[in-house]
Amino acid sequence: MGQASALLETDLSKEIEKIPQELLLLVGERDIDTPPYCAEEMCEKIPNNKMHIFKGMGHMIDYEIPEKIAKKAIDFLLEK
Repeated sequence: MGQASALLETDLSKEIEKIPQELLLLVGERDIDTPPYCAEEMCEKIPNNKMHIFKGMGHMIDYEIPEKIAKKAIDFLLEK
């Protein structure tokens, strides 16, 4: 209950614009907890970002497809 309350009462949208590092956002296409449009809104506010939407996946992509998540993260880091 406390976590849900904090999420509903906290707005960090102005703070994310201050993130200077390149960012990789990974999201599941069928995520109902944090839908892709949330990541898209973040991408609009954060400079130097990349986003990947995993088709057919939900909120627990790190458990559902850990190898694909790891590959995307490693590829992103090796680009630097």
